Amino acid sequence: MDTSLASENDLTRNTALAAVAVVRSVMGFAAAIFLLIAVAAPRIEASSWFKRRLSEGSAFPINYEISQRRLFNTSLVIAGTAIALAVTYVAAAEAVFDQGTLDWINYKDGFLEWSSAAILVGSSILALVFARQMPTKSLKWMHFFLAFLLFVMFGEEISWDQRQIGFQTPEQLGSINVQNEVNLHNSFGYLFDHLFIVSLFGDALFLRCIG
Repeated sequence: MDTSLASENDLTRNTALAAVAVVRSVMGFAAAIFLLIAVAAPRIEASSWFKRRLSEGSAFPINYEISQRRLFNTSLVIAGTAIALAVTYVAAAEAVFDQGTLDWINYKDGFLEWSSAAILVGSSILALVFARQMPTKSLKWMHFFLAFLLFVMFGEEISWDQRQIGFQTPEQLGSINVQNEVNLHNSFGYLFDHLFIVSLFGDALFLRCIG
């Protein structure tokens, strides 16, 4: 985002500024909603609707519920390890690796890009596997939809294998794509990149509130 805000490309810079303005507005609205919910919490807890929801319990498998209620679970270990490795790499990479190795790790078709692509396609497959284990249709379709989104993100990450196959970017798409590639996340001044980052923060906030 910092790079986009300082970009010499007018489309990229204006899109970043618009994204910041929208996020500020959304966050302000969300803060107001959460404040209202906090004030109304006693009435909500006393309502028949809330009591009925509590009596219904959760539709998720019991093992999932137990795992989510633990502070130290598999998700925390994976996330913590990934963060520790990322911080270590940023701090020590230039002292450990030569420029050629850094280029191979960081740039297009490098280790980081293909590693993230592998994680996305692997997560998509896992979502399909877990979809079959869900006890309700709504949860099944939620996981199917998640699998679809993760697969789309995988395709976007590698620009739908454009560089390996060698096909050209259509002229209409190239005119709006900052990197002249076949993908959406680099189009309209990285608009979809910014939306993805915002959605991750929003998703994390939502899950934390209902968890």
